[in-house]
Formats: sequence, structure tokens, C-alpha cells
Amino acid sequence: MQTKTFENLPDKKKKMIIDIAIDEFSEHGYKNATINNIVKRANIAKGSIYQYFESKEDLFMYILELSISKKLKYMKQVQLNLAGLSFFDQIRELCVLDIKFSRDNPKLEKIFIKVLLSGEILLKTEIMEKISFASENLIKALLKEGIQKREFREEIDIDLSVFAINSLFINLSNKILQDFNGDVSDEQIMFMADKLLDLLKNGLSN
Repeated sequence: MQTKTFENLPDKKKKMIIDIAIDEFSEHGYKNATINNIVKRANIAKGSIYQYFESKEDLFMYILELSISKKLKYMKQVQLNLAGLSFFDQIRELCVLDIKFSRDNPKLEKIFIKVLLSGEILLKTEIMEKISFASENLIKALLKEGIQKREFREEIDIDLSVFAINSLFINLSNKILQDFNGDVSDEQIMFMADKLLDLLKNGLSN
């Protein structure tokens, strides 16, 4: 991860390097992003970047951790609003949260989704498991609570349901990035969340 040398840099310089790295990774993905492009835009010597991060992977994982940390903060905020809601209304709130994160942090979300969908870098890492664990455990807890409240049948496959809901969130965020380029209003977010909720609640049949 980052070195003490990087941590000791002035905040303005750290932000510049990180912002440029985010641009590079969000545009090109991990595989095609280059340290050369980053140092050229940052107007620093190539050797300097290796005083801050040992490798491109270290820099990428630092950026990824920033994304995950920010997303976890969003999740903690919405959890405060879930008490007393039905399962589907709770899922709606989580869906709105996920879309708003995509809208407010399009470059970080783009990096995050590319990692989840592309397999460019090993995903079974502590940092990736952090966000998956938090998201999946929250949805699993809501499902179990819904079963206790008799909102749906007891024999549902909870693990498969968690996987399906998580996948819907990820792909919906990806669609928003592609279709709206992050420029989506609160009204559009609510509309898409309601559409997803209707699909989850009522399925595809008449």
C-alpha cells in the first residue's frame, strides 16, 4: 500500500496524484492503465511514484480501498433509515443508495465495477471481501428478518437471493454509468429503484 513518504506529502500534492490515478484507472482499467501516463500528467519523475507506492498494483489497491471506504460510509448512513420498513422498502432504500453513490462518485464506481466484472486483478483479497461481506451480510439479515415477519415463504434460498440482489445492484449501477454518464436526477433514481423493486416483488409473470 502507500508508503510513509506518500503520507508525508502535502495534502494538495497527494490529492493531485490520487485524482490523476483515479482518472487513469477509471478510463483504462487496471490492465491498460500505466504509471507513465500518471507521472506525465502529474508532472513528477517516474522514480518518485515508486517512493509513494511499490507498484502499480499497490497504487490501484489504494484507490480501490478509497472507493470501498466511501461506499461503506454510504451504507452506514442508509442503515439508520431501515428500521421499521418492510423488506422491499428496505431493498428500495439500498438500491437508491447504490445509484446515488454511482452518480456522486462515477469514476470510483467505474473502477469498482470494472474490478467486479472484469477479473483483471485477483478479487479474493481482504479489501474486496470487505465491501462484499458488508453488503451481503446486510441483505442476508434483511431477508431473515423478512422471513420472520412472514413477508415471503420460508423455503427461499437465502444465499442465492443475496447473490441475485447484489448482482442487480451492480449491473444497475453499471447501466447508469453507461446510459447517463452519471448525470441522473433524484427523480430518475427513484423511478429506477421503483422499477427494480417491482421486478423483485412481482417477478416477470402476469
